[in-house]
Amino acid sequence: MIQGPRGWHYWNRLENPKDFLNPNLWGDKLPTYFMGQMKLPPGTRLTMRGQFPHARYFKIALYRFEHNTFIALGGEDLAAWDIEPDPGSSNPFIAGADRTVKNRSYTAHIVADDPPANPADREKNSMYAGREDRSIQAVFRIYVTDKGYDGAGLSRGDSPSLPEPLVTYEATLADGTRISSEEVVERFAEHIGFPPPPVPTEQWYALINSEDNNPNLNPATAPARKDAKWEVFRGIKYTVVGAFTPPEEKAKIKLQTEMEGGGDPTTVYMMNFLSRK
Repeated sequence: MIQGPRGWHYWNRLENPKDFLNPNLWGDKLPTYFMGQMKLPPGTRLTMRGQFPHARYFKIALYRFEHNTFIALGGEDLAAWDIEPDPGSSNPFIAGADRTVKNRSYTAHIVADDPPANPADREKNSMYAGREDRSIQAVFRIYVTDKGYDGAGLSRGDSPSLPEPLVTYEATLADGTRISSEEVVERFAEHIGFPPPPVPTEQWYALINSEDNNPNLNPATAPARKDAKWEVFRGIKYTVVGAFTPPEEKAKIKLQTEMEGGGDPTTVYMMNFLSRK
């Protein structure tokens, strides 16, 4: 069910890379992404067991498919430093911890239920996917692995393959029935494709040639402009579509409250538009 890895080094340095290795718009050179897409029946509890990677950054986040893209499930992500390790293990991402500790296992859960109204009632190491019948995607982010380790930060870089899977998993249904990882894949997993772009080609050209554009834009170079400034990415409508409009019209666009396009929900992204012309 977990597909991956994706990353610039896998796509550009392997002799015959597979299609799923293509980082597409994620051109960063040092992250590795693993993804799994599924539909979980209401009340299902998916349990995942893994090892904290030897890396500078690690996160698990949940997304829902909506408006032709994956949108972060607000608050449903586990940053490495917030994950409680298994008994007998240590979390190497906590400030002051031993980053080279050998016992570094964790257990995390995806629960197909609505999150508790009181945050104090949330189960530890758990993300809530809701009870709706919809596709969700779990994304594992691993950034800047330690020297000598592979892109996943789980084995030495000179090893032929991972000594163990990124995670092992099983599930418990709402009625208490437990199912194996093989059954999880057979019953819940979905094929990960490439969703259409949030701004289709036809819409992009319509924006470029619109008579309502900011008068400072030239169709040959839009939406780039000479006085362009870096700004925080605040959603496709505001930041991308809004780049074509006059400032007073852009100010009327409602800001996104959730990270869209598969971005890290707790990372700030800066954006600008450039043209070689």
